[in-house]
Amino acid sequence: MLAADAPVRQQTFRALSYSFRVATNVPEVAPLVPALLGDLRDVRDEGAHLYELLREPAARPFSAYVDGELVRRVGSPLALVDELLWHVNREALTRPDPRIGIHASAASLNGRTFLFPAPAGSGKTTLVAGLLQHGASYMTDEAALIAPETIELHPYPKPMWMAPGAIRAVDGLRDRLLPEYRSLSRVRVYVRCTDLGADAVTMPLPVDLVVAPSYRQGFATTLEPMSRAECLMTLANNAFNLHRFGRQGVTALERLVAASRCYRLTIGDLDEALRALEALTGTET
Repeated sequence: MLAADAPVRQQTFRALSYSFRVATNVPEVAPLVPALLGDLRDVRDEGAHLYELLREPAARPFSAYVDGELVRRVGSPLALVDELLWHVNREALTRPDPRIGIHASAASLNGRTFLFPAPAGSGKTTLVAGLLQHGASYMTDEAALIAPETIELHPYPKPMWMAPGAIRAVDGLRDRLLPEYRSLSRVRVYVRCTDLGADAVTMPLPVDLVVAPSYRQGFATTLEPMSRAECLMTLANNAFNLHRFGRQGVTALERLVAASRCYRLTIGDLDEALRALEALTGTET
């Protein structure tokens, strides 16, 4: 598409089962790709889809191509990065996968793995970001993958997507972001677990605690036990591919619930919510 020496080829990445490579001739984009996707690095190159993020002579001069096909023209380098991350995440979540996918964030703290199933806007990403600052390790901010056979949670450590208000809620986070995102002038800001002083989990882990969060400004922060039936319904309602597994999938979630402690968390104050979760890690099952 361009001269062979024009694009800068980055390493290969894998988002769940979706393998991809990135090439770009945009200087502002080249360092952001490995910086944001470092936890998804992969040594396998066979079958990887090629993303080309290019500056071209057009009214909207930045173009994103996937395997040679134009998918979007945008007006700025950061919008080009947006397009890459959005497209990769969509492909990763919509392709067939042998694991049950749940809309949830997850982290491991003090040897216990938390799973936070909830719809968008419930505070699950902010909650995980806060836990990472308190010593937790990162698993995912959006898609939790459960293996039906083992009921283990597989990590998907993509960069977290947070709104400016959520960034401000996490003490000191703004100053640790990549410089391109510190102005908080964009609707979506990308946060890496390293920005929060944390590492990403690299292997599947059993789920110890299922906590259904709900952010409610002005309300008291409360953590209440949830029945196993309610917990199972919460997981099922937030699963995005359970229909593919039929009874096997429901049985797997029943086993996960039986092996976990289940709670409902109302988040009025983030610090209070984090203290309540930390206390759970010291509670005997």
